[in-house]
Amino acid sequence: MSKLHKSSYNDVSAFENNDGQRGLLCSNKTSLRCPSLSSKAVLSDSSLKALEELASVLKPIYLRMKREGYSMVNGHLVKIKENE
Repeated sequence: MSKLHKSSYNDVSAFENNDGQRGLLCSNKTSLRCPSLSSKAVLSDSSLKALEELASVLKPIYLRMKREGYSMVNGHLVKIKENE
């Protein structure tokens, strides 16, 4: 069996593989690894409502985190030094 090589789809470069996701292989039938990343995707009313509810929960948490001196740095929650 010959080795698979990376795809040459044109729209792949718009997405970064920084979370350990492998590049596309020619054996894949579509150019996007994750269909939800398509620019043509339309969210349903129930999905939009769920996102609004999630935002209403996360926003106060984010504001309190900032108020108490915490921040996200490289995906980790860290306490910001007050003398900076």
